[in-house]
Parts: sequence; structure tokens; C-alpha cells
Amino acid sequence: MKGRIQARLLWVVLLLATGAVGLAEEQPRLEPVKQARIVEAINPSLAVIEYTLRYDKSRAPGTLDTSYICPNCGRPHMRHSGEELIREQRPFEEAGFLVGAKTVVTRDIALDPRFMQSLRVRFGDDIIEGRVTACAINECAVFIELSREPSRAKPLVFDAAAPGPYLALTHTEANGTWTTTVRPLALDVSVTKEDTRFIAPPPSSLILDMSGKPVAIAMNGELAIDETWKKSPASWSAISAEEMSLKREALRKLADETILRVSLHFRSPKTKKGEDVMAQIWHSSQSEQVDPSATELDAVGVCFEPRRVLVLANLTQEMTARLEEIRVYDGAGKHRAGAFAGTLKDYGALVATIERPVAQHLELSEKRAIDFRHQLLLRAEVGAAGEQRTAYFWHGRILGGEQGPQRRLYPRFSGEPNNVYLFDLDNRLLALPICLRRGVSTRTERQWEGNRPVALAASDLKPVLAALAGNLDTNNVPLSEEHAARVAWLGVVLQPMDRKLARAKGCSEQTRNGETGALIVDVFPDSPAALSGIAPGMILLRLIVVGEPKPVDVKLEREQPSFSFPPEMLDQVPSEYLDKMPPPWPAVENSFSRLLTDIGFGRQYTAEFFHEGKEFSKEFLVTASPVHYASALRHKSDLLGVTVRDLTFEVRRHLRKKADDAGVIISKIELGGKADVAEIKSYDLITHINGKPVMNVGEFEKHLRGEGELNLSIERMGTAHQVRLKVQ
Repeated sequence: MKGRIQARLLWVVLLLATGAVGLAEEQPRLEPVKQARIVEAINPSLAVIEYTLRYDKSRAPGTLDTSYICPNCGRPHMRHSGEELIREQRPFEEAGFLVGAKTVVTRDIALDPRFMQSLRVRFGDDIIEGRVTACAINECAVFIELSREPSRAKPLVFDAAAPGPYLALTHTEANGTWTTTVRPLALDVSVTKEDTRFIAPPPSSLILDMSGKPVAIAMNGELAIDETWKKSPASWSAISAEEMSLKREALRKLADETILRVSLHFRSPKTKKGEDVMAQIWHSSQSEQVDPSATELDAVGVCFEPRRVLVLANLTQEMTARLEEIRVYDGAGKHRAGAFAGTLKDYGALVATIERPVAQHLELSEKRAIDFRHQLLLRAEVGAAGEQRTAYFWHGRILGGEQGPQRRLYPRFSGEPNNVYLFDLDNRLLALPICLRRGVSTRTERQWEGNRPVALAASDLKPVLAALAGNLDTNNVPLSEEHAARVAWLGVVLQPMDRKLARAKGCSEQTRNGETGALIVDVFPDSPAALSGIAPGMILLRLIVVGEPKPVDVKLEREQPSFSFPPEMLDQVPSEYLDKMPPPWPAVENSFSRLLTDIGFGRQYTAEFFHEGKEFSKEFLVTASPVHYASALRHKSDLLGVTVRDLTFEVRRHLRKKADDAGVIISKIELGGKADVAEIKSYDLITHINGKPVMNVGEFEKHLRGEGELNLSIERMGTAHQVRLKVQ
């Protein structure tokens, strides 16, 4: 029974296949001579649209797309950038069809008029001025009205009732000349997951019957299989230029109240000794678009609720830690104070709560942006330049989509997504520009390209904002100056690997010939590493972080070397130079501790090690280090002209001091002060004042009060001496 059923199924399949082949063979095909005649008959109705471009306030138009999305790669093929066309003094050209005595239909390239110097339509050598008078709603097309009728061209006359099979005619530029091509219209059917069914003609093509009679124009590269596409462009749903002007003005008023300039103010960053500003930027920058040393930043904020604003600023943890003030400005230049509410985990934006509600807020569409593909949309380009908010309004269209991080579909349109917001015709937000946060495992990849915004569908952002508490990064928050100096640690002192060291330790394969990995040269007592049995001589290879897509190879940056002067040489170094040099002990904050800090306190990770020919791993939680030199309590004495700090664990290790040994470390000498005149140096240790031990900066300050003469016990590089100072 089973065999008979399988035989019958095979017979049906063969029959259907044979029938399909028969249909293909029976489909009429015109001889080349007849096809050439059809082209000759249609050519007088074909036009070339010439857009002559220009700069607007020193800004060039963006990249302009060709008239189709490639069926092979699914991406829009881009021909030229606007700047290139202007430089080469030639127009951007697009094919068009004469559908009325003075009306031409062409693909909508959504070019903002501020970048358009002129629009001309060419029929052979007949050139006519034109202007856009209407935009099709569901077809990626615009209607152009000519200033006069063409001298020799003739309008196309459409017959929607003409039976198939059909031909597809295209007019494109190839090899430097405009070429008309006619081919049979393929009837291959495509069905999407959402059950959208269509056939795919060449985009911007004229559909003809076998006699060459026009049936329809296909602008989108898709035709519904129910043949509702068989119609004249005159019956397309369209919006006139006057109606579009009213819609853009309504969007302008909405955007003026809901897409606002936001000013962020930060504490000044601390410059680390021995490290220049550019090095600090390199170490801490996750987004090359934001200067991490800035004290003020202007951004754009989107009001998605009456009292909550999404500030589109991709801030690192180090920069957010310095955030002190948020101001949200309205169109009149008045500001509302904003309170930090949280930083999004996956997107480069923070949420602020404003003191007074706004009159309107944006409605985020629940529909997928990709479902509006080819449809007429409204476009707002809003940015912040210094203390000015810039805003331009035109229309746009979504050309396609691209699957990206977390399998989300990101809409794609003509030009770059920077500062571009897309709305449907009812002013619901469909897409907005936002940076995607990169995890620590991928942060350094393609770092020279920067972290540019993508067009994020509002339907993907809406549930994130609705469940805000679960979508915030608890580590990326403003901190006090004391807490901002926190750094994560493992409790090890590391030495970078190289080829020789890797060969000596037998780990060339595990460290890529010394390109990755680090040798553990010391372990601090009671540290996470010490409590896990990690010992000097082991090789730290990589970290595996929960939630990160790939392991993170440990690769130490070549830090500024600490110095190790003999005591007699230290006396020869002028104080003004010594203050600019790095401390003589290895800094707790280095590329590895910054990596752990970026992972985030409290997150779990696995560290993989190599020792004596074997690999092994240990589980850790990211924990904060004890107070270190850069974050230690300090006191500046104007009386002596010195700044001192508490001894911290890494300083005590370097100086071989026990936890109960007295002393404060001098971190800065004021030129011309009493200490400088007495030849006291930075990194000297003050252990006693007038015979009394100094255990911390509090006792140092206390011992200076009310004394007429000070006897300071100084240790320098292990050598002790006394310094007497008379003070008032």
C-alpha cells in the first residue's frame, strides 16, 4: 500500500514537472527583430531625469541610490556620492516615463530640495525644465511636471486589460550610454514568511504585452500575483506637493516639541601622570564619536513620554560616571532640568526624567518598519551643533531591511542614518538613529570605523522603554568623584607576553606566539586571584564573560613605564619634571583592569590560564579593588606646598611597607613652596612629624596645626633623612 502511494506521488510530480516544462516551452518568445521594433516604438516616451546637485551650508548631499535593490545581495546598489557628482560637475541621472502630455513618472530618490540646483528632463537632445508635483504613496515614484510639452516625445497609453504573457522594458545607463532592454516578464513567484506573494520584475520597468502595448509601470521590483498592478500610473494613490508641504509643516511642529537639544555637563577628567590626553581617550573610548575627555556635550533627546526623554548619546562608563547635569532645551531656548534615570544596556542612549512635562510626546509605532517598504514616509533630520538645534524636513522611503544584532531587522533607506527620523503619514515614529552598544569582546573590532548610528525600528525600541528597569546597565551610571575612581581587579601584577617569553614558557600556541596572554609576576594577598589559588609564573590567557559572544583575549597595552631611580639620581631630577612622570610603582589601573571594569562590577566571568603545559580555568566575579593610589584620600598643604596621599596596597608593596607602618606619600610639590626649597621630592614618604607617626592624611593635617617648627622624617627610595622647616 505504501509503495503504491509513493509511486502515485512520483507520477504526479513528474506530470507536474512535465507540464511546467511544457508551459515554459509554449510561452511565446519574440524574435530579436520584433523586440527591437518594440524598443523603437517605446523609445520616444523614455526620458532621463537630470538632478544637478549643490552644497547647502558647506554640506554635500549624501549617497544617492540607483533605481533598484539587487536581487542577488538584497542591498541597494549605490552609484555615486553627491559630493563626487558635484566635484565632477555632472548631474545624477534617473530613468523616467512620459505618461502625460507634460507629466513624467520616475523613481523617487527622496532628494531634499536644498541640495537640488536644478531638475531637467531630457528626451534625446530635447531638454526641458521640470518640478516634482506629486509623490506616489505605495509606489517608489514621483510625478514631474514639465514646463512645456516635448517636441518629439509621445505619452504612453496604458491598457490594463491587455492579456499576458508580458514583456519588461528597462531604460538604464550601461557602459556610459543609456540602453533600453526588453525581456520576457518572468512569472516566478516568491512567498515571504508573512505570506506576501509576488513576482519580481526589474525595478523601474515598463510592463508591455507581446505587441508592445503598455500595461503598467513597476517601480518597486515587486508585483502582486493577483494582477492588481495592471493599471496606469494615473490611478496610483498619490499626494500632491502642496499636501506634502502641509504634512511636513505638521511634522515640523511636532518635532520642535518632541525632538529636542539636550546639553550634558560633566566633571573634568583627571589627567594621569605619564599619560597624555590622547592616550586616555584611546584607552577609554568606546565610541569615537564622543570625546571622552569632554566636559560638555550637546545631543538630541526624544520625548517618548510627557516627562521622560531618551538622550541619544553613546557614553562610556567612565564618561557617564562624570555626568553632573542634564538640560533639555525647547524651541524657545528655555531649558528643563533633567534627572538621570538610567543607561540602556544594548543601545547608546540614556533616559532622563524632566522636571516639567512636555505638551506633546512621540508615539512609537508598533508596526514593523520593514512593512512600510517603498511606501511614502515623512523624514526629519534633527541634530545638535553647539548650542543650536538643526532640523530639516522632507520625505523618505524604506528601501529594504538588513538583519543585524540580536536578529533584529534594521530598515535601510537612501543616505546615512545619522540624525534621520522616519515617520508614517500620521506622524508615528517608525525609525530613529541610535548606536548599538558593543560588548567588551567585540569593542576593539573595526575600531577605526567608529561606532556609527543605525536606523532602529521604533517597534523594537518600544518594548525596551516599556520595561525600562530590566533594560538598564547598572554599571553605567553617574558616580561621585570618589566612586568614579573605582577600578576592578583580579589582584595580579602582569607582564606582557612576547615571542621569546612565550617560547620560554612553552605557550606559543596558546598565546599566538606571544601576541596575547600575560605572565603573572605577583599576586596580592587576599585578592580574588590569591583566594582562587593563582600564583606567580602562571599565564593568564583569556576571559569568557557571561553574555558575551566571544572570548576576550588578554592583551596588555604597553603602559607608560614606571621609573626606578637610584636615590642619588632622584635628587638630580627637577620637581617640575618629576611631577609629570608616572609613579615608580605599576598602576592598578591598566588595560586589563579597565577591561574588567568595562565588563561591569558583579558580572561573572571565567578566566583561562596556562601553567606547566596545561590549561585550566577559574570562575570569578568582577570586584572592585581596594583603594589605590589614584583614588586615595589626599590633602593639599598650602603651608608646605605639598599634596600627600594615604599609602595604598600597591604603594606599600612597592615600598615594602607593612599595613601598620606609618607614612603618607607626597604626590605633588608646588614650585617655590617650602617643601620645594627644602628639596623634598614627589614620591617621598613622610613617616613622622616632630617625632609623631603619621598614619594617614588626616593625621598629617592635624600634626601641621599650631606648630612653629616642623621636623619631618622623610624616606626616599629606602633612605631616611630629616628635614626641618620653620612655619608660621
